Amino acid sequence: MEALYDIYAEDIEYRKDVYPTDGISGIETKRVTDGFSRQMDGWEITALPVDHSIETYAYRFEEDETGESFVFSGDTQKIQSLADFAADADILVQDSNTAPVDEDQVPSDTQFVWPQYAAGDEGLDESTLTANHCDATDAGEIAQDAGVQTLVLTHLMPYRDLDAMQRDAESVFDGDVIVAEDGLRLTP
Repeated sequence: MEALYDIYAEDIEYRKDVYPTDGISGIETKRVTDGFSRQMDGWEITALPVDHSIETYAYRFEEDETGESFVFSGDTQKIQSLADFAADADILVQDSNTAPVDEDQVPSDTQFVWPQYAAGDEGLDESTLTANHCDATDAGEIAQDAGVQTLVLTHLMPYRDLDAMQRDAESVFDGDVIVAEDGLRLTP
């Protein structure tokens, strides 16, 4: 946060003369570490470190009055502690970054926006992705072990076979599977 304030110092000073800066400056922050827990506005928020190439966390949000819960996983490979952390959640939003490419979705070479995501010799090394991320089957297994009601597959790479991802998750998970899309809204 301090780095952002430094970067935008001039802009923030300008805005103070034009607009109220509530919500821009003076934001209370707390560094997330292993064992993080916070009570806010009728919700308890907890964090779990997950297994990724850089420090990354999963977050559980639990509503005090109803007990409804939502777990959002950070980038991670499949780990048992995540299933334990997400136990009995209503919704698990899970990284499922690695998936087969849907060749029908890949534009011609001249239109390919992100060639590093294409299959073949020029493509991204899949071993790098699988070392740090789940696939849809992993996500489904985590959701099944956790006993969640709904699994949302997210952190989707371009041009992936979303139908295959959904089938893979459904093959190991008994609950509802949703492939995330921009603007998706869910209620437990």
